[in-house]
Amino acid sequence: MGFLERVERWLPTGVNRVYAILDNLAAHGSRDVLLFNVAYPRWEFVFQPVAAAYLNLIEPWWKVLRSLALKGRRFGT
Repeated sequence: MGFLERVERWLPTGVNRVYAILDNLAAHGSRDVLLFNVAYPRWEFVFQPVAAAYLNLIEPWWKVLRSLALKGRRFGT
C-alpha cells in the first residue's frame, strides 16, 4: 500500500475534499499518481508554480544546510 492510500484510509469519510500541495517534480504526474486520483476523486493535487521555490518550505533549510554544514566539503561518494 502506498503512502497516499495510507493517508486516504486515515482520513474520516466525512471529508469531502483533500488538497495535496506538490512541487513540480515529474514523478507527481506519474501514472501511479494519476490512477490514484481517478480511484479517489475527493483528492485534488495542487502544484506549485514553476520557478517558485520560495513557496517550498524546505528550501530555506536546504540553504542553511548547504552554507553551514556542507560548504567547502568534498565527498568521495
